[in-house]
Amino acid sequence: MEGPTEVGISINGGSGISMEVKAAGSDGLSTVWEDGDAISLWGIRDNGTSVLTAQPFTCYGLVDGAAFFTSTLNAPMPEGEYTYYLAYPAPVSYSGLNAVFRIPARQDGKSGSGEDIMVSAPVRHGPLLPIDWEAAGHDGASFTMNHLLHRLRFYTEDSRFGGEAVQKIVATFPRDVAGLVNIDLKNPEVSSISAEGSRTITVDLKDPVPVSGTGSRNYIIASIAPASFTDGEGMQVRVYTETKVADVTIPLQS
Repeated sequence: MEGPTEVGISINGGSGISMEVKAAGSDGLSTVWEDGDAISLWGIRDNGTSVLTAQPFTCYGLVDGAAFFTSTLNAPMPEGEYTYYLAYPAPVSYSGLNAVFRIPARQDGKSGSGEDIMVSAPVRHGPLLPIDWEAAGHDGASFTMNHLLHRLRFYTEDSRFGGEAVQKIVATFPRDVAGLVNIDLKNPEVSSISAEGSRTITVDLKDPVPVSGTGSRNYIIASIAPASFTDGEGMQVRVYTETKVADVTIPLQS
């Protein structure tokens, strides 16, 4: 078979804090992929030749906690064994297996829309084969993703809001927590912000989040770069509702 070839991969489902999925659920920990989510795949042959470089794949379905993605390659992949690396979201730029990602300073409160950065453990697999759409699944490689950022969960029970829902949160830190980061896909970690750094995260909520009650919490989620703080430092948080503004300082620990 020659010419364009539609292939597929899957991402395993999971639970707890090491989720293999995207936008934050109502508890701020569990998450779900959504149709149309985009990821990028690298495929390296044993001789070091790159056959796939940041190849875009798009989510088309969810089954039993696993997410399925598809992409159309220009031609079938050559036979042989490959090492695959998968990343979310699409990088801003890349050179080989070194990629630059953006942690946005303005977020949506659900840790979706590319606000989290995840990279898979390397996967050894043969060439990706054409999808058989008449079969129950496909023979594509299966991946487990690892989160590289820290996730914050905000909620409020503050009576000063008079029952008004939260519309926006602005959090300011002692050091940069958003901006561009360089990541080696073979040894993925976020060590520091490399450019366009911001100490402030603004969470603009498309759907305002109600004040939490005594029996449950309504979480607002933000993703930040891992950072080290010293005892005595604090995060300055300003919370906006329709008619009210409240400021609070949250102590940070080393």
